[in-house]
Amino acid sequence: MISADALFEAIARQAWVSDPGWVVALRQWLAHNPELVQARQADGSTLLHRAWAYPFLVQELLAHGAEANAQNDAGLTPLYYAAKWVQAEVIQIFIAHGADVNVVGEAGRTPLHWAALRGRSDVVHLLLAAGASKSAFDEQGKTPLQLAQENGKTHLGELLSGEC
Repeated sequence: MISADALFEAIARQAWVSDPGWVVALRQWLAHNPELVQARQADGSTLLHRAWAYPFLVQELLAHGAEANAQNDAGLTPLYYAAKWVQAEVIQIFIAHGADVNVVGEAGRTPLHWAALRGRSDVVHLLLAAGASKSAFDEQGKTPLQLAQENGKTHLGELLSGEC
């Protein structure tokens, strides 16, 4: 039997990249130990918090009952991490599973703040379509539009200004 700690370690090491049998083992592990999908590390992170960059892994965990809106001790959700590092495919998966697109995280930023800061119009579109707030302020009092403009991402102006 695989322990929760071993699974966290496997995710961190990206074990599935070199071992095609890993996904099969993961499915078996989750089928026999469904309660462990909610396992947490010392910082409150779940397996989903660690898997945010890998669409197939996110799908597997959600299919086995992982909570899309689980918060770690810092109040951050898996969607927040996916948005911060602009993982569009994973963001779509989280949205489809009811993830809160207006979750506030580090520096008071929402996923839309991060998408704007990174200049990713595809992610901005996804988040806005799911109800992300254009008017959310971060801890510096800045909206996603202001962050985009200050960082040279002027192509996002129309999307974020409320004119679309």
